Amino acid sequence: MSLDLAKAVTVAALDARINGAGSLNVSGDVTPQPLSANLSLKLDGVDLKAVQPYIAQHTSMTLISGRLSGDAKVRYGAKKPALQFAGNISVADLHTVDNALHDDFINWDRLDVSGIAFQHDPDRLDIQQVTAQKLYARVIIEPDASLNVKRVLAGPGATVVVPSRSAPVAATAPVPVAPRGKAASSKVDSKHRGNRARPVLEGKFAREGGYTRRRGCIFAGRHYR
Repeated sequence: MSLDLAKAVTVAALDARINGAGSLNVSGDVTPQPLSANLSLKLDGVDLKAVQPYIAQHTSMTLISGRLSGDAKVRYGAKKPALQFAGNISVADLHTVDNALHDDFINWDRLDVSGIAFQHDPDRLDIQQVTAQKLYARVIIEPDASLNVKRVLAGPGATVVVPSRSAPVAATAPVPVAPRGKAASSKVDSKHRGNRARPVLEGKFAREGGYTRRRGCIFAGRHYR
């Protein structure tokens, strides 16, 4: 090994296990001084539960399961752009829970983000394609007319404020879901035209415990009252 720090050092297929389940493979060249690197990275089945302590500090969500995989080419150095990343990332078997409702929040069997091209200084991000298998999101309109997603991501300890029993609860009629492949339409009852509108989700809704809920994806639409 050379003591000349300006010469590149070859990293020959460094393999490491992460939390006893996933694996990390690194290969390429690193120059100690000035610091620069050209590396190939490969992740396989890294358990994301290790990041739950960080998630708990910033959200009201619990990560039950998830496995991260991917491959990438990373370049770092004095020549601009200072940092470049090109690769693909996938997350399998994601399961999260809304801490306030103690119910599923966002789940999927697999999410693939392919054709990622990121650079820093100058900053730029391109993503070629995002695909999801069996994607599920529980999106709820809460008593203050905000979405539960805002509460969950606002920080730890957020709770749902349920109206008192004496407060009237408006009935919510089912709204037809737009056919697959077509955008949901916005419908307004003629006798309600001109009244104040608030955005909601189109689909079948049910009023439960003081909030309106819908299982599934978000559809664009408005509800007039």
